[in-house]
Amino acid sequence: MTSSIYFCHGLPGSPLDTSLMTAKAIAPDLLAASDPLSQFDEMTAHLSGQVHIAGFSIGARIACLIAANRPDRIAKLTLISPGAPLQTGDYLSQMAGRPVFLAAQKSEAAMARFALIQSLAIRAAPGLLLSALFAKSGPDERAFARNQKPALQHGLRQSLLTYRAAYIAHLRDYVADWSDLLPQISCPTDIYHGTQDKWAPVTMAHALNDAIERATLHLTPTEHYTTLAQVRL
Repeated sequence: MTSSIYFCHGLPGSPLDTSLMTAKAIAPDLLAASDPLSQFDEMTAHLSGQVHIAGFSIGARIACLIAANRPDRIAKLTLISPGAPLQTGDYLSQMAGRPVFLAAQKSEAAMARFALIQSLAIRAAPGLLLSALFAKSGPDERAFARNQKPALQHGLRQSLLTYRAAYIAHLRDYVADWSDLLPQISCPTDIYHGTQDKWAPVTMAHALNDAIERATLHLTPTEHYTTLAQVRL
């Protein structure tokens, strides 16, 4: 029997990120919940079988958190273009979002200032902010961003306007060391990563593959969001 898919979106992001995928999934609004484990329990309580957890980008942290803490409920974990714990390698110099993560590492106040600047940009010129975020991406990724503009802009608004405080908290949690979760994951795990990814370097996928016991790594010649669009769950 096929397991229900529980999709942990990236940041910036929203439940609408599921529209970028090929599969239908339960789509929690991670920014709207104070406790992702309680949110998972509530949203899957009606399911009789095990659940297939999928995590995209920075959403990989919450997917791993759930997989590590709810082993009896999880049939499989899939990580797509995942962001690994920053403490597992030298990644920041290769990441398109480096300024954001540096601000999150520095302090909550520094991250709040950065998010405020981003929120002003999304209010004034959402199209320009989206274009700026994808400026260093390849042609396929930029074309994807143009075609999926409504979902991507919704994710920016949710993160930078509606739930800015939660967005800041999630980023602060991401840059903290959560590598201890990885050896606790006991379910089969598939890791899909594009070798051309400029948001999460492919070395992150290798680090996760090494740290999760039952992991299998799948590399494709794609970028960040285009990997999400191509993976078959």
